Amino acid sequence: MKSYLILFLALFSQAALATCQKPLFVDPSQVNPNTDSILIVTHASGTYDSRLSSKRGVDEAISYAKTKGIPVIYLQDKTPEEEYFMTDCRPDYRVFSQDGELTFEVKASHVYVVGGHLEQCLYRTIEGVINSWARQEIKDRTLTLLMDGIYSTGELVEEQDSYYNDFRKFTQVVGHRRNDADPMPKITLLETLGVINKEDNEIDFLVRALPNYGAVLSAAYKAELTLNKTIVKKIDSDQDETVAKITFDFMDSASRLDAI
Repeated sequence: MKSYLILFLALFSQAALATCQKPLFVDPSQVNPNTDSILIVTHASGTYDSRLSSKRGVDEAISYAKTKGIPVIYLQDKTPEEEYFMTDCRPDYRVFSQDGELTFEVKASHVYVVGGHLEQCLYRTIEGVINSWARQEIKDRTLTLLMDGIYSTGELVEEQDSYYNDFRKFTQVVGHRRNDADPMPKITLLETLGVINKEDNEIDFLVRALPNYGAVLSAAYKAELTLNKTIVKKIDSDQDETVAKITFDFMDSASRLDAI
């Protein structure tokens, strides 16, 4: 009998370790990581990304952050916890955010973002980061968007774009015979660039995805967009006197961060 009890307790312990307990939301005032880099994960949920298209990218981003000692912040709404698909259930902070908005100051000068979706909740997250930076001292800042971990509806693709028809065909394939709760399955930002497949057009599209940062950032900032560290576009080329730079750093994946 004793041996059976020991076996039961061992199996029970293993099962307990494999199960993530629901973390508590922290008060935004407690979000104060003492690092110059953070990772923000916005609404990584199957409710909004029913294909789980961004899951691998999200998981790789979180793994990279933890390996590098970068604090991880999950933004979650009232969606059931089981809908959130991050493999890692131990963020440094879990903060309530209904629409991707930030309710805490971002003091880190390098912010990584994943999740989505690009045109709505993640847009508000990025907007919140920029607004927070605008209230602080002027210094070089970097916002890194890890594209395989960002999901999107593709609503920024416009009818006059040369790749519009190719994009429509791609999304029709992705949504073929889908009759679940998400009639318009999301695609990743990286997949969108794969459809565009021309560097100049890719850059122009990525500029569209950025909030109107010029409305809140001081003219002392110059802005640049980079794609995998190899393509650089000066977004504000008409600024003569600048003392700091903000870089919008688009990367295919966190798996490429150490390779470049």
